[in-house]
Amino acid sequence: MDGKTICNGSITYTPNGISLLQWQAGSDGVTLYLDRGQKIVPLAKGIRLVSTPSSVADGRGMVVVTKQAEKFSLRYLPIDVPLADVVNAWMFLESSQDRELFSTNSGLFRALEYNQLYELYDSESYQCGNYDQSTPTRPYFVTTDIFWELYAAAYEGIFVLSEKQAAIFHFWEFVRQANESLQSKPESKMAKAFSAMVAVRDSDTDNIEAKKIIAAEGSSLSSVTGEPFDFGNLTPRSHYAADSELQTYFRASKYLMDLALTESDVVQLKALPESAIQSARNWINVYTPFIVPSKRPLLWEPTTAIPKYVRHPDTNAQAFPLSWGIDNEILFSTVYHSDLPAEEQITGPQGHRFLPSGLDLASVLGSQLAETILTQSGEFQKYPPLKLQIAYLKNKVNDSLREYPENIYQQWLSGLAVQWSTSINAPGNTINTKIWSAKRLQTGLASWATLRHATLLVNERVVAECGEGGFEFIVLRPPRGYVEPDPKTFEAIAKMFDATIKLVKTHGKNWNGNTPDDNLALQEGIIRRLSESRDRVLAFRTMAQKEISGQPLTNQEYEDIRYVARSAEHNFLIFKSLAQKDFALSTPDPIPKVADVAAGNGKFLLAGVGSPLEWDQIVPFFGRKQIVKGSTYSYHEISSPSVMTDNEWRSKLTTVPRPEWIKEFISADELSCPAKAP
Repeated sequence: MDGKTICNGSITYTPNGISLLQWQAGSDGVTLYLDRGQKIVPLAKGIRLVSTPSSVADGRGMVVVTKQAEKFSLRYLPIDVPLADVVNAWMFLESSQDRELFSTNSGLFRALEYNQLYELYDSESYQCGNYDQSTPTRPYFVTTDIFWELYAAAYEGIFVLSEKQAAIFHFWEFVRQANESLQSKPESKMAKAFSAMVAVRDSDTDNIEAKKIIAAEGSSLSSVTGEPFDFGNLTPRSHYAADSELQTYFRASKYLMDLALTESDVVQLKALPESAIQSARNWINVYTPFIVPSKRPLLWEPTTAIPKYVRHPDTNAQAFPLSWGIDNEILFSTVYHSDLPAEEQITGPQGHRFLPSGLDLASVLGSQLAETILTQSGEFQKYPPLKLQIAYLKNKVNDSLREYPENIYQQWLSGLAVQWSTSINAPGNTINTKIWSAKRLQTGLASWATLRHATLLVNERVVAECGEGGFEFIVLRPPRGYVEPDPKTFEAIAKMFDATIKLVKTHGKNWNGNTPDDNLALQEGIIRRLSESRDRVLAFRTMAQKEISGQPLTNQEYEDIRYVARSAEHNFLIFKSLAQKDFALSTPDPIPKVADVAAGNGKFLLAGVGSPLEWDQIVPFFGRKQIVKGSTYSYHEISSPSVMTDNEWRSKLTTVPRPEWIKEFISADELSCPAKAP
């Protein structure tokens, strides 16, 4: 008992193992010791027991023997023990704060130092007893997060593979051909711009503009346009910081995308030779399956299909059709724009709203908690038009998500809408809806930040304008885990894998190389891994459905939960290898990452993923309850005077605050390993 000695009488554990009951002959009642002796509570006052009491299975009472006038009586006495029917509570309580969090919210989160979500699912096997009955081992909780992250690895891996095997080649062909053609008018802006891009490709810093593009430092006067240009925005970030080829490609292509085109520029680019225009189309077409259409007209197409949800299409043509998803439209519509109708201007008594929040997106896509947080934080009071805009956007959302059903970017957003909007009720109401809603909001926002991170280059960033007796030992049981009872989200993730399989079948025919573990042709190997991952997600969906309907899981399903890391880790590493040279298996980058998703008033909104959190949650367990542990995303968003690379984000992550709406569920303590006795 943390160095304290309990003397005299008999001592027994309560069924949940978090406290001790002491009975002493000749004394009334019993004494309950909580928090490893830090809290002492007398029970059954005024009742003289003649023998050691016996706790009933649910922990809510004792069977005792009393004596009165030489007459013995067998009695049941109700007692108040925290988490009484949670059979393994003792494995998860490190402090009185933990006990309060479990009692109030049915669960809690803990900060982890792991680099990947799946690492937690090896923690008990390798560090805490390796699933035997001699050392206590905690059961696992299979969350949707590990499969969101597995899908993200597949999406980004195929995205980067497509860039390396096709997009980069076609881009440089376009630049080469356009540059040769434009030299007939060497003093034109476009001729100078394409000459600068060629110089970037060749690392030629004698070209003044190329030198600034390569340096990517702040805003300065462009020698091409004669106007200020934000060269700092050309800092390679996301996966483009991985190697020199991607860095050079990012700087040059982002430069072209960020150039504001005049009418004469458009005329020049439209007059390029057909071979150059075809190279540009080939470059664009590599990205088309991964993103949604632009809100701007395209240079080399007679007609442009602007998404129907776009309220204010942009008439300025551009060389690359930067993606404008429903998320872009939401972030655009929830900040101030001086040129919009008065009723759409997000402003208030204290000024204009220049930066949106991920909560705007979640609220529109169905998260009641996100809207509540916006209300409680005073956003609607500060900016009265904001609530009307969110209501308007909600009416547009259902139609927009159906508009591009085969597009995997839109399917990702549809999956987030499922996670945020579907009603949730755990079997027996064991999972408190407050913590579960906060977890689902955090998971969705982190998954969205991951999507924006992968598509950072080709996604348009929103810009706002302006003693005696014996001692009873705990009987250890083989750990039996649980699946987050959210079958609709598991199903949505499986559909995303299906859509990606179709993409690979259509667009992967000319990929070169072999998958690293089985030496299959690249397209065949990727389809196999995507199919395996989809099938595992569907298997856990089935388990979640069985939990909700009260059906028992099979021994094999419990084994699948126990070894869930096997379902995630290997295919995760395969998908990550697609971005590596020669598809080599290697240690992937840590999970923290960041994307700049909006800008306004000299600041950038950074949406980022932090280090994983552990989610310890009370769930049903054969008529009683138990605590299980799983991993979840963590989400952060901050305003910053500059964009950040992933490495910069990771170095500053300890100083980045967590959202207020998640802080109340965070424990200050890590779990001991192995679990400590009370």
